[in-house]
Amino acid sequence: MKAFRGEPSIFASARPEEKRAELEVKNLTLKFGGITALNKIDLSVRTGELVAIIGPNGAGKTSLLNCITGYYKPQEGRIFFNGEDITHLSTHHLTKIGIGRTYQNIELFPGMTVLSNMLLARHVHCNYSVGRASLFLKSVRNEEVRHREVLEELIDFLEMQSLRKQLVGSLPYGMRKRVELGRALALEPKLLVL
Repeated sequence: MKAFRGEPSIFASARPEEKRAELEVKNLTLKFGGITALNKIDLSVRTGELVAIIGPNGAGKTSLLNCITGYYKPQEGRIFFNGEDITHLSTHHLTKIGIGRTYQNIELFPGMTVLSNMLLARHVHCNYSVGRASLFLKSVRNEEVRHREVLEELIDFLEMQSLRKQLVGSLPYGMRKRVELGRALALEPKLLVL
C-alpha cells in the first residue's frame, strides 16, 4: 500500500511553509484475530493536499480509512487531526470536528429525495434541539432556510438541479454516488475521505 500526493488544491490558503499536517497517522497497527491488516502505518495529510492510497485488494486501504473515520479502533498507534488525538473518538464526534466520508458501497436512503438525503448531513450544523424544532419557532425556520441555501449551492455545483426532488432509489448508480458526495460535502468537512 502506498500513498501518493497530488497537487495542492487551488483553495488552500496557507503558504507551503505554513502548512502543518491536518491529519497524522503514526505507527498504526490493526489486527483481526491473527491477521494483521495494518502494520505500523505512518501517513500525513496537509491542508490543501490530495492524497491517494493505492494498493492491491487486501492491502488494508479500507481498513486504514475505517480507522481514520472511527469505524475501527487500532490496537497500536495514534491518529491526530489538527493536533488532537482522535484515535478513539466516535464516528459522530469525528463528523462534528470536520471529517467527512463517502463509502465504497452507497449508504443513502433510497426512499428519500436527493435534497432530503443531503439535508441529513446538515444536522451537525444545527443550533436547535428536536423540541425547539417541533415548536416551529421562527429562529428554527430561518436556520432551516440557511441550510437549504447551502444545499442548493451544492446541488448546482454538482449539476443535479433537475434531480433535487427525485427519490434516490430511482437514480442510476453514478448519480447516487454524486448524491453521496454531495451529502459528504454538505458537512462542510475540513478533511474529506473518499
